[in-house]
Amino acid sequence: VSADLVKRRGAQLDRLTGVKDRIIQGTQGRVDAPQAVKAIDEQIAKLTGDNAEAFAPVIAKLQNFRDALTSGKTFAQVEVNRKLLGELFADQSLASIKGEGQKAINAIFAALRDDMAQFLARNGKPGDAAKCKGANDRLSAMVGELDSAAFKNMVGKADTTPEAVANLIFGKTPSD
Repeated sequence: VSADLVKRRGAQLDRLTGVKDRIIQGTQGRVDAPQAVKAIDEQIAKLTGDNAEAFAPVIAKLQNFRDALTSGKTFAQVEVNRKLLGELFADQSLASIKGEGQKAINAIFAALRDDMAQFLARNGKPGDAAKCKGANDRLSAMVGELDSAAFKNMVGKADTTPEAVANLIFGKTPSD
């Protein structure tokens, strides 16, 4: 059961990321992201006011991202930069500022998602914006599924016993 679950989950991830990648690579033009630029400016001002020295690495990354957005990047280039920004706090040296920094990133992502959706609606093929949103929503939900420690453990090992799978599926707690 767990091997099948891992296989199906992998196939679903591949399918959803494939949908997004085809849309991203197939959409031409330079992205105008006014909402994201405004959100970046607001977050830079907030972090600078809170503690410019402590948040200097985050502020520098946000400024770099802002510069990339305003330089007229393609949709694919904006997506690469968006992913880089999202992975900012994987660096353990930033652990002490992760909470506030992540709030800033989340505020920017919401605005950037809107700008990217508007760009797709204007420059993509009919239905691309809806397909991309659907793929993003499902990928986000799949990430949320991994918040369950039991599910994460089972998927990570892929060699769980049938009894452990049964406990997960038929567990007594709603979170299972």
